[in-house]
Amino acid sequence: MAVEINGPTSPVAPAATTRPSGDVPAINAASPASAADIESVHLTAAATELRALERAVHEAPDFDVERLNRIRQAIADGTYHIDAQKLAGNLLRFESQMLAGGPDKA
Repeated sequence: MAVEINGPTSPVAPAATTRPSGDVPAINAASPASAADIESVHLTAAATELRALERAVHEAPDFDVERLNRIRQAIADGTYHIDAQKLAGNLLRFESQMLAGGPDKA
């Protein structure tokens, strides 16, 4: 059965008009599903670690306020020094990482 979608207000066809095949058990609305009938999701160690990292990033402050205030004060005092060699090295490293496909590839 084909359904034509013309936009967000298009009607959607009913879920299914045919009976499921013999290998799919029918669900009886009157009886609760058993533990074997419920699907479960298992996360890999990498997915669990990624979730923890994501949580830590969201909880971390956007920037270091104390460092920002120290830099502002140093600029105002005229004592802020820019190390041109370090800056050039960082720019070159960044460019080579970008050309190589990212920080993991360099």
